[in-house]
Amino acid sequence: MSAVSLVFDAFNPLGNAGNPLLMAMPTILDPFAAIYSNRDAFGRPIYREDKGTAPTPGYERSRENASVFSKKLAEAINW
Repeated sequence: MSAVSLVFDAFNPLGNAGNPLLMAMPTILDPFAAIYSNRDAFGRPIYREDKGTAPTPGYERSRENASVFSKKLAEAINW
């Protein structure tokens, strides 16, 4: 079944990012839809979800491979 799905995805003119929202949006709105669904182009989470019992600032939930500059910039914006 997954092989059949792969063949259909290869010839799908709308593309398939594994997310129906990204497939329905025009290309120019894809970044906003990706942030809304918290998935990048490869299906990985963009940011860590906040825990309701222990909320943290957004800059502390960045990816492990985020640059020091981007973390400091996010912290300054949050401040």
